[in-house]
Amino acid sequence: MVDQPDVLIAMNTPSLLRFQSRLKPDGLIIYDSSLVTESPETPYADCLSVPASQMASELGEPKTANLIILGALIKKVPFLTPAAVHLAIDEIVRSDKLRRLNREALELGRNYG
Repeated sequence: MVDQPDVLIAMNTPSLLRFQSRLKPDGLIIYDSSLVTESPETPYADCLSVPASQMASELGEPKTANLIILGALIKKVPFLTPAAVHLAIDEIVRSDKLRRLNREALELGRNYG
């Protein structure tokens, strides 16, 4: 566990409430506004709300919400290239359909962020 992260990704309200106070000043919070019912209470952080679970459901695969959040993150903080994530998807995901959905989810997040 990191004591003071630069970035907090909260996919649910309990995670946001538990970890937001640990964020470094001027850190970044990205949260799934489809599931997180409270806004971050960290005045010194940059916050990005992404309705990732809703977007993933509309895409047809609710499990891709994490890729939507990852896409928003790499748009905001370019520490990975989309091509690197595509390579990882290709190595891990065996189904052509799921690879396509994961790539689409990543792009949805990049376009949203």
